[in-house]
Amino acid sequence: MTKTDFVRRIRTETTKATLTQEAATEIADLVFDTIKTAIKDEQSFRFPGFGTFNLKNRPARTGRNPQTGKPIKIKESHTVTFRPASKLREDVAPTPKRKKAAKKKGA
Repeated sequence: MTKTDFVRRIRTETTKATLTQEAATEIADLVFDTIKTAIKDEQSFRFPGFGTFNLKNRPARTGRNPQTGKPIKIKESHTVTFRPASKLREDVAPTPKRKKAAKKKGA
């Protein structure tokens, strides 16, 4: 799904008001800017039923150049991780129900 598809879906699925393309785009941008700001300022963003975004710090470390094998310094970096909520995991890829083993009689 692209941003254009996402905005179109906001526009067509909204039942409380009729939105223009510009208004739907502004809403989509505001949602993602709010998430981005929360992650930056508070180190995480949690949306129940969807998941949690966290800011993860990777400390500086020593690595190896794969061609020469010489050690190299890798700078500290930051990345965003996402952990989906169990409801999202179940909605997207339901786990098959396990069959219980039948009990043997007279064993």
